[in-house]
Formats: sequence, C-alpha cells, structure tokens
Amino acid sequence: MDEFKQSRYNYRFQDEDQWIYFNGVTKKFIPIPSILHDMVETYLESPEKAMHESPSFFASMLDAGLLIKADQDELDVIRAQYNALRNDASYQLMLTLDGGFLPFSQNGHAQGHHTLMQLLPLHLERYIKENNIKHLQLEWIEKSMHPSNYEIIKELSSSALRLCKQEGVELSLRLTLQDGLFEDRLMALLTDLSVQSIRFALKNDFKQSVSSKQAFVDRIRIMMDRFPSLAFVFFAQENEEGSFLTFMDSHF
Repeated sequence: MDEFKQSRYNYRFQDEDQWIYFNGVTKKFIPIPSILHDMVETYLESPEKAMHESPSFFASMLDAGLLIKADQDELDVIRAQYNALRNDASYQLMLTLDGGFLPFSQNGHAQGHHTLMQLLPLHLERYIKENNIKHLQLEWIEKSMHPSNYEIIKELSSSALRLCKQEGVELSLRLTLQDGLFEDRLMALLTDLSVQSIRFALKNDFKQSVSSKQAFVDRIRIMMDRFPSLAFVFFAQENEEGSFLTFMDSHF
C-alpha cells in the first residue's frame, strides 16, 4: 500500500469562521470550518488515519496536493512547472483595425488594412513553424467597428484557423470591444468564428447612466443565452486617450 505525507508547501489562513488550506504547488485550496481544524491537522500528520476514517476527504486532500505520496519529490514538480513556463510553446498576438486603442497613426488605415491582410498569414505561418508553436491566441481589440472591419476580422481569423488545423495548433480567439457594440454583424462574427471569450472596456461614465447600463445588461443576457460557452470579461476604461485595461471587474 502506498504511503503518504504532508506537502512541504501547505499554507493555512484563518478567515472568520473557517480555515483555508492552500497548496503552493498545485495552487488549489480547501476551505474548512474552524470546528474541524484540529481534525484536519491530525489527518495531515497521519494520512493513514484520514484514509480510513474519511476516504472522500482524503481524496480531496490528495487532489489539492495537501497530501502527497511519501516518495514524491516536490522540487521535481516545481522544476517541471518552471521549465514548462520557460519553454511555453504558445504565441499571443493582439491586433486592431482601429487607432482608438493602440498607438499607431490614424492616417492610411485602408492601406494598413490591406498590408495586414497580406502580411499576417505569412507571419503566422513562419512564426508557428520556426518556433514550434502549439497554441495561438489571437485577440482583436476594437473601439469602433466599421462594417468592413467585420469582414477583415472574419477573413484573417478564418485564415489563422485553417493554418492552425493544418499545423496541429490550438487556436483561441478573443474580442475586446467598446461597450455598446451589439450590431447583428457582431453576433454573426461570434457564430462564424467560434470565439472563446469577449471582453468589454467600460467607460468611467458608463455606470452613471442607468438606462445605458440596463440596455447593456439586457444585451449581455441575450448574448449569454445565445452563446452559453462564451466567456464574458469586463474592464474599466481609465480615459479616452490612455490605458483602458485598468482592472478586471468581473467574469460571468
């Protein structure tokens, strides 16, 4: 029978009427009522006792990493996690067709879009092959959506999808938009591209308008009903000219 021991990287935090047991290797935690604190400490010191008296809780402690096999070297796990981060075979690319968010010239947008249409597929193909990329995250950041932008985003994203299928690369698509962009074309875009998440930059004065807020919430509810697997993220926009990714307010 396997023997078990307490992890060296367990941390305990008291929060009012409960204790939080957190493991620094797995990044998982278990909340425990304060009345059971002594029992949990006993189980951590004597894992076999937990195995026999409370098999389900014993399994939870194993899953959280609070208990590990006696012969496990946690430093090996930490080294593996570190090396995985250093050799992360992923590529995140943020793009925009609008000068309102990213700092490039407003002049010559049409020419810039044409150049982007030509160069982006070539860039992605070369970069994926040269760097052995296994996961591509493509994010479109738009403050205002000209009708032609939808077709450009759809065409370039579809091209990236075909390339990723060809090269065996996982593709994640994300949209970051100014609040209020709810045209039918957006709904079609979400459907055609299987977008995984959509993020909204909310202006500071957005919360001051009750009617605007209610209209926004109503449209979000419609989108959530239509796209149940789509992740919704909200940010506060600091000002019109400066940074808008100030903080993540909530995640539906």
